[in-house]
Amino acid sequence: MCTKLPDFSNADLDSSSEADVPLVVTVHGEIDPSSGMVINLTDLKEYMQETIMELLDHKKLDQDVAYFADVVSTTENVAVYT
Repeated sequence: MCTKLPDFSNADLDSSSEADVPLVVTVHGEIDPSSGMVINLTDLKEYMQETIMELLDHKKLDQDVAYFADVVSTTENVAVYT
């Protein structure tokens, strides 16, 4: 069953508000026979820290990240940015 989401397109949102959005990461590839992993989780965590968290965490995307000055900060565009 689908639930219709509210339309916030014309909402007067407080620009100082933050939203904690969960980050889901999926990795795929061949499993290394010696480690049994696609990627070492320590390496994945470090990569995520450098390429996602340091750039976007606790940021007002439209104000703090230059890329989003001219690009709408949708989930899809955040994925393209990273």
